[in-house]
Amino acid sequence: AKMRKNPAFKDLFENASTMSSYLDDATMRRLAVALAEDRRHKLYQMFWSPEAALTYVAHRYPACWATNLRVLYELQRRAPDFKPKSVLDYGAGPAPGLAAAAEVWPNGFKQAVAIEPSETMTQMGKYLTSDL
Repeated sequence: AKMRKNPAFKDLFENASTMSSYLDDATMRRLAVALAEDRRHKLYQMFWSPEAALTYVAHRYPACWATNLRVLYELQRRAPDFKPKSVLDYGAGPAPGLAAAAEVWPNGFKQAVAIEPSETMTQMGKYLTSDL
C-alpha cells in the first residue's frame, strides 16, 4: 500500500493495472499457448510480470541491497586501495548490487553493467538506478 501511494512508483502501478483490464479469457488462452510454444524454442527465458517484479522489490530488494552493501563495505575496509573502475552485476534483477556499489564507492566507477534476462526486471532496475 505504501508503494502505491509513493509518486515514484505511480507509473509502474498504472501500467500493471491497464494490462490486466483488456485481457479476456480467450486472449489469455491464446497467449498461454503462444508462450508455451515460444518456450519450446528458447534455451533460457525468464519472465516476471509487473506485479511479481513489484512484489520482489518490496520484499527482497532491501535484503539483497543490505547483503551486497555489507560485502562491498568489507571489501572497501580490507582493501582500501581497491577502487573499481567498472562494475558487472550478472543476474542483476532490479540491480541492488549496483546500488550498493554506488553507495560504497560514490562516483568511484565509470561504467556499470547489469545483465538481467527478464525485461520487466531490467526496466525496474533502470528505474531504480537511474540517478546513480
